[in-house]
Amino acid sequence: MFSSPAASVSPSSISPPATSTAPTAPLLPSTYHFFGDLYLPEPAGMLSDTRLRRLEELRPILDLFDSLVFQNADFDLVTKWKDFKAAECSLWTREGTRDPRLLVRPSGSINAPVAIHLHYPSRKTSYLYNGEIADPSSGCPNRVINAGFNSQNSFWWNTHPWREDSVFDPDKSYSATILKSHHRWQDLLRSNMPPKLKSASENQINDTF
Repeated sequence: MFSSPAASVSPSSISPPATSTAPTAPLLPSTYHFFGDLYLPEPAGMLSDTRLRRLEELRPILDLFDSLVFQNADFDLVTKWKDFKAAECSLWTREGTRDPRLLVRPSGSINAPVAIHLHYPSRKTSYLYNGEIADPSSGCPNRVINAGFNSQNSFWWNTHPWREDSVFDPDKSYSATILKSHHRWQDLLRSNMPPKLKSASENQINDTF
């Protein structure tokens, strides 16, 4: 299942994220943030009215590029996933037996410009154990992959990362403790993502993809 779209995007136009860092604000507040780490003198009084208007027209495009190239270099997804997996499995020792190999890890870079947000992974897959979300052998991910998205051009994560039967209601089947653990994990991912485009809802997938 997916989140509502923020905008349309062609997967062929998406490049893998490059390593970068967030722009550092200058010491002088009067300088003008042009793009990335580039700060210039305030344009007012230096440009003609025509060029000032043109700059303002370009401002939204510059801001969009800035958001797409911003990278969170401090967030170690591999380590955070290991930490979550250990904490989640320790909760299940009190909830009942659960095979940790059925946990499905996120795919791609958290700095990718597009996020593919699914609900939970299915057990109908060729890679039942120790898998990742961008799985061409699983029904819903395969539909997204066929639309051109993959772990090289987008970031994939599930609200609930356990493999379950195709017809499954996490809100009814998981305890409040497990649900809280999953939502904390989701909040951690969201809070460390740069601004990005999100995928369409499952109800819209046939029209969108």
